[in-house]
Amino acid sequence: MSNKKTLAIDARMISASGIGVVIRNILPVLTNDFFVYLIGDKNKLLKFKETLKVEIIHTKSSIYSIKILFQYPFFPKTDLLWVPHFNVPILSNAKIRVVTIHDTYHLDNFNKLNFKQKVFAKIFYFLSIKLSNHVFTVSHFTLSRVMFFFNIDPSKISVIYPGAKRLLRPQTKKRGKFFLFVGNLKPHKNVKNLIYAYSALTEKIKKELKLVIVGKSTGFINPDEDLKQLVIDLGLIEKIDFLEDLSNNELSELYYNSEFLIFPSTYEGFGLPILEAFSTKTPVMCSNLDVFREVSGNAVLFFNPFSIEDIVEKIVTLHQSQSLKRELAYRGSKKLKQFSWNKCQNQYLQAFKKLTKHE
Repeated sequence: MSNKKTLAIDARMISASGIGVVIRNILPVLTNDFFVYLIGDKNKLLKFKETLKVEIIHTKSSIYSIKILFQYPFFPKTDLLWVPHFNVPILSNAKIRVVTIHDTYHLDNFNKLNFKQKVFAKIFYFLSIKLSNHVFTVSHFTLSRVMFFFNIDPSKISVIYPGAKRLLRPQTKKRGKFFLFVGNLKPHKNVKNLIYAYSALTEKIKKELKLVIVGKSTGFINPDEDLKQLVIDLGLIEKIDFLEDLSNNELSELYYNSEFLIFPSTYEGFGLPILEAFSTKTPVMCSNLDVFREVSGNAVLFFNPFSIEDIVEKIVTLHQSQSLKRELAYRGSKKLKQFSWNKCQNQYLQAFKKLTKHE
């Protein structure tokens, strides 16, 4: 320990999708060069201590809790604190603080928040930018939004792309034809428009092609409620399946066996399911968002997420064109080479080493 710098990581979201995926993939390489403390509920973090050289700083404070901001001064002193969400503490025993901003959804959709959420968003984003020695983002799109909202020195903010989980081809029997959505069921995931678009498909196509929706529907500040009831109301209960809490093998089976992935979000900071689809050579169609153009290039079929008619048209186009599916699968596998967890791990490790070099 004496030869290693000390690093504390706010690991309260380590089991989540998105942010949790980044923490879980970066953590192993950090333990080789740093003495690592994980901040969070010890009952949820013990499994990481069993396989990695880490110590646990126990707290049951929730991710948006004010309470933890006053607990940090009582935590062990460290050279570096990494907060992979926009909740950097005012008081801290760390000599250096860094934050990863995955998106600025709460600021870009400020009018959709209630009063309490607006106050929290303003405070937490501002403090995270103001108090951090360096800010990491997951895309140039998110970087541009951070620069738009805050007066930050360009030398103190940089992009580190996440990698892609390599999903192995399963030894399972293929189910009937279907296309796939993967993502938490929040309003900005736009699953409601996806369901309406599926409903508008011809009976012939609905008979040929089911829709499988994979994602959690609970545990969020703003869940997208009543989606299952909408499916019932539209008479699609036999055509649309909702799945959640899948193993890697189960998720892999869905990617490999699906006709294509559809990702209709109206807002994202990156879009990990797109890379997961690329890794399985699954064709992708997604919203025409700037961030998806950054991540996907010409390897996907774009549509207007606010237009049910356009979503329907693009579903039909991709469903009926085997050559387009093959072309998109090929382009996606080529594009995937730009994203790697090894590269991501090394960039974080080198950045952390540089920041703590003189501490």
